[in-house]
Amino acid sequence: MALFVAGVSACSNDPSAPTAHTSTRTSDLALTPTAESKEVSPVPVDEISSGLQRASVTEVSSEDLSTLVHGNNAFALDLYQALRNQRGNLFFSPYSISTALAMVYAGTGSETERQMAKVMHYTSPQDTLHLTLNYLDREITSRHERNSTKELGGFKLHVANSVWGEKTCSFSPTYLDTLATNYGAGLRSINFSGAPESSRETINKWVEDQTEEKIKDIFPERSIDESTLLVLANAIYFKANWRFPFKEEDTRDQAFFLVDGQEVQVPTMFQEKSFEYTEGDGYKALLMLYAGYEVSMLVLLPDRDRFAEFELGLDSRFIEGLIEDFRHSYARVYFPKFGFESGFDLKQTLELMGMTNAFSPSAADLSGMGIDCPGRSGRPYISSAYHKSFIRVYEEGTEAAAATVAGTHFGGHPPALFNVNRPFIFLIRDNPTGSILFAGRVMDPSQSTE
Repeated sequence: MALFVAGVSACSNDPSAPTAHTSTRTSDLALTPTAESKEVSPVPVDEISSGLQRASVTEVSSEDLSTLVHGNNAFALDLYQALRNQRGNLFFSPYSISTALAMVYAGTGSETERQMAKVMHYTSPQDTLHLTLNYLDREITSRHERNSTKELGGFKLHVANSVWGEKTCSFSPTYLDTLATNYGAGLRSINFSGAPESSRETINKWVEDQTEEKIKDIFPERSIDESTLLVLANAIYFKANWRFPFKEEDTRDQAFFLVDGQEVQVPTMFQEKSFEYTEGDGYKALLMLYAGYEVSMLVLLPDRDRFAEFELGLDSRFIEGLIEDFRHSYARVYFPKFGFESGFDLKQTLELMGMTNAFSPSAADLSGMGIDCPGRSGRPYISSAYHKSFIRVYEEGTEAAAATVAGTHFGGHPPALFNVNRPFIFLIRDNPTGSILFAGRVMDPSQSTE
């Protein structure tokens, strides 16, 4: 019996902007055999509710929140290290992946639960963990409610969860209660056993709708079959203008130096303003704010010929210390436009990180889900964990907000030069909580990996 979990994300400054577009090869995204595309009819979906509404958690202890965020960020950087040996540009949402896997974690026991807790850096009891995740999710999505005004450039931050179960199976009411009260996810009853391909299309369509059609075909053809019992999905979509925009007329082609020493020409944006800036041994770092000040992009620029060394040493402790080092500095910033997709079947990666039992038909303990399917035997287990993401970055910003701080200057000091003309790493963070929403690197902004 197989269970699937998918994490999906989309991040955009302007999805219509003409930028370089890079994507992973199809073979990186669809790791199962493919068949010729054919029209499929949507399948009926009934939502099985536990009868409980999502809990409106207005407060948790600062210790519980700090513990959760620290653990999530540690997992984010661990996962970056596990994925960094892939070629080329890289982008993913650790927050999306953490949330999807947390919904699985709620139904685990014994060694499966212990392994997941270790890999995910979960140290709180299950009840406390899910309650705090509910609070954190509501805090992060509230950024959208406060910052989506026209004056702030139409800031969007949307997180959605869904659970899809085989219609001939029953599931533990306690497990359904946990999903409903903490993730706002009722179980959607769907016909995996009788119409697996149509079920796959139905779930993929839900993902498209939640990500403004930026993430398509999260489940490749034949990835869902008659043995599928449960699919858990989390979708995150982010779109925001820079708080301080780049002007299109200032964008020029500029040399970008690859790790092998080759030089490519890429459209490079420019502005000179006050930023949060710091530098250390072998690197420079800059914080660029989005509209509303509550979300930012942290750009890490290793010195030339030190990218591999810097990347290898990147972890959550370094990032936490780095945030404390930022100071207001007047800076001349050159930043390349870029846009690309990434996609992964995370099963092997998570197994190598230590989460082995959850993917094992003989060792997985998902007993907390209480799955009962007449006529079927064997343990339920996770067969795949798919993640797909999208990002584009370009000049557009909120003009009214930009005018507010134009001309800020700390007199007497020459401006810092932050010339992103070589491979760099970036994190998109929720500033009030410190949560890492997206992480990635740009090795070559000019090339597609198709």
